Amino acid sequence: TTVPVLFQGVGAPLTPRLTRRFGTERGVLGAVLGLGAGVLLRVVPSVPGLYAGCVVIGGAIAGPNVSMPGLGKRGFPPRAAA
Repeated sequence: TTVPVLFQGVGAPLTPRLTRRFGTERGVLGAVLGLGAGVLLRVVPSVPGLYAGCVVIGGAIAGPNVSMPGLGKRGFPPRAAA
């Protein structure tokens, strides 16, 4: 249970750079695709596949965790607090 949380912490500082380079929407799309790839890696019947999938999933979850609040504020400014 520690591996995904650890890589969320590792991936979170990288998210602003990726967002500036590729844009928020593309960054979130890349994170969702990475999340799908991590889930597919976890299906591989091996222990290294399980851990590799957890690493990818943790890094992929960090992207939307950092960039979605800004995307929500930009898209719905009057309802940002809700």
